[in-house]
Amino acid sequence: MKPQINELPVVPNMTIVAFTDGFLEAGERYGQKMSLSQVWPVMNESASAKEKVDKLFNLACSLDQQRPDDDISVIVVTIMPDEVDFPVRTLNISIPI
Repeated sequence: MKPQINELPVVPNMTIVAFTDGFLEAGERYGQKMSLSQVWPVMNESASAKEKVDKLFNLACSLDQQRPDDDISVIVVTIMPDEVDFPVRTLNISIPI
């Protein structure tokens, strides 16, 4: 089976989200599994990528009653327009020990 590849042009203000299966399976053992209908409203908010990723991660943890059964990774990237004066790029990573 060949993978299906779709290419989209990268345009200013485009927001991209990627997540692991642990995100989609959040809440499953409690009968309230994550659904994409819960993701779309967050992605459509006029908030920063960090605010969106925090909301999505907190939603998944909440569905799992703060005790995830699987790893949960969420990445949100927003393409900023050229005219935005945003010279610093950040990457936040948290690894509980």
